[in-house]
Amino acid sequence: MATPRDLLMVTMDVPTSTPVDQEDLSLVLAAAELIDLLKVRVVGLESRHIVPGPHGVPAEHFLEQAAATLQLTEPYELIGDWLWRRDRALARSYTEALETDKLAAWQRPAGHRFRRREFTLIDSPARREAAERWAAADHVLVALAEAVGIKRDDRPSSANVVDSSVATVLSALGGTLVRLKSAQREEHHRQGKFDDGWGLLE
Repeated sequence: MATPRDLLMVTMDVPTSTPVDQEDLSLVLAAAELIDLLKVRVVGLESRHIVPGPHGVPAEHFLEQAAATLQLTEPYELIGDWLWRRDRALARSYTEALETDKLAAWQRPAGHRFRRREFTLIDSPARREAAERWAAADHVLVALAEAVGIKRDDRPSSANVVDSSVATVLSALGGTLVRLKSAQREEHHRQGKFDDGWGLLE
């Protein structure tokens, strides 16, 4: 039941050449929530629609929130549509929860008194569990991390995800991320910006 938190911890622990886009991360965290809800059979899938499952929602804050936003009466909602509207600030909410739960804190790097404080993970069982899952090349976690630009040199292909429901969620996530990039480009154009191949300029 910790896939979103594991994903967030991986984004904070694994070095990347470029910063993780927070809107991308919010969408991928929503997909992680849906995967966990599928795992405990709170919901199921019919084609690409989210349908009610036989079990109740676990007592976990974010999953309760996610389940409360689901449209579980007909007409059932497409996965991509739910991911799109789940919460564009979900990454910030999960990050704030890490601090509240004392799993992360603002700290200065050791031996650098005058450097700016950084938001870093604290050593904890949760952090070690996420690291172990990443080290084991968990197919779901690796596929979700790849969606926000974090890749392993030895990463397994997302095509190797055995669970067909999870594979369906990952496929819908890919389409929703494309939709987000299109919306971001349109927003840049509305603000009078353009991309000349050297970066966005005003």
